[in-house]
Amino acid sequence: MPTTNPRIQVTLPPSLFQLVARMATMQRASMSQVLRELLEAAEPALQRAVALMEAAERAKGAVHEGLGGGLMRAQERIEAELAKHLRLVDAAAEDLVAVAERIEGRRPGRARASGRGRGGATPNPPASNRGVKSGPQGQQAGPSQGPVKGSKGGRS
Repeated sequence: MPTTNPRIQVTLPPSLFQLVARMATMQRASMSQVLRELLEAAEPALQRAVALMEAAERAKGAVHEGLGGGLMRAQERIEAELAKHLRLVDAAAEDLVAVAERIEGRRPGRARASGRGRGGATPNPPASNRGVKSGPQGQQAGPSQGPVKGSKGGRS
């Protein structure tokens, strides 16, 4: 006798096949009838699961579009902030360059080399050189004299 319901073929693992066979024996029904009743009992849950999957599929496109737009707006804001901060850095760098150029023009070493530093006066030697006498050509006097007896470090 032909049926109006569509048919499917299902392949089951051995353990599940044995379980359905035992249930069919206990209910005195065919295995097909047992499986149909199980699926009919699960139909409301299956409908909800399918509805959720369809909604997720539809939302996926909207999420991608929304996420992409949000990322683009965030990137535009970040780039605007970056440009603002780069302008501040550029302005500070210009100020530093100007100060460095002014300082470079006032270097004491250049003024001394040309003979115009501090009215021609020789600056004081650094603290580490105080007490050391220089000879006529800028060489240290004293090494040829040798240390004085009874003094530490050659001082008298």
